[in-house]
Amino acid sequence: MANATDKTAVFEQALQDAGCGDALKARCCECYEDGDFGTLDRLLQKQKQTLLNKVHEGQKQIDCIDYLAYTLKKDRQLLK
Repeated sequence: MANATDKTAVFEQALQDAGCGDALKARCCECYEDGDFGTLDRLLQKQKQTLLNKVHEGQKQIDCIDYLAYTLKKDRQLLK
């Protein structure tokens, strides 16, 4: 756990918690230290979109499982 008084450590921990890989963390820290908050914001938004895409892909997979389960249940009822 990062020391709450060390802003850089807290920032790095937040990046790690957000699922940022080592390269992205390094780039974000560089932007943070340089005060390049425009680039930092774009990098964070891109990470957010990446995470949202994973969520949406997972939801599609869940929907497929639900449809498969529904179809199997319906087929079993027709065979009775």
